[in-house]
Amino acid sequence: MLIRRYPVFVTILLVFIGTAPCHAKSAQEKEELARMWARQLYNAMDAQATIDEAMKPFGKMLRLRFPKMTEEQEKKMLRGISGVLAKELQKAYSELEDDIVNTFTYEELVALDEFYGSPIGESIAKKTTELRQKIDIKTMHAMKNAVPKLIASAIRNGFRKLLQRGKQ
Repeated sequence: MLIRRYPVFVTILLVFIGTAPCHAKSAQEKEELARMWARQLYNAMDAQATIDEAMKPFGKMLRLRFPKMTEEQEKKMLRGISGVLAKELQKAYSELEDDIVNTFTYEELVALDEFYGSPIGESIAKKTTELRQKIDIKTMHAMKNAVPKLIASAIRNGFRKLLQRGKQ
């Protein structure tokens, strides 16, 4: 992160930027500053770490599904999956800056950047990623259990009755 590499420069920059809202002459200047904070917030989120964490359950699933798979084969497959995921996420993330600027005020972006740049903010971001991973695994298990029951119910009750219930 920029703050860790150049603390004096970033401190001076933050003091200047911190006073910028008082001196902003136009909405355009304020939006440019908000976009800068949005990019910093996005960088603090560490998208690659999120992808790496998201890949852990895939590794577990691969080992369960293909027990004879070697560690090298698993790594190669995970790199391929990670590459596809990164490419697709890049498309989605290309709009993230606009989403962040349109969701948060300039002041909120400053506060979020300060929070996620702090040790406790970094810890919470890491734990949130871990929690999201656990939720995803539980959701997959729940869906795995629910789908056969839904199909059996549809067969037992007839598709028409099921569709009628869905419209109510």
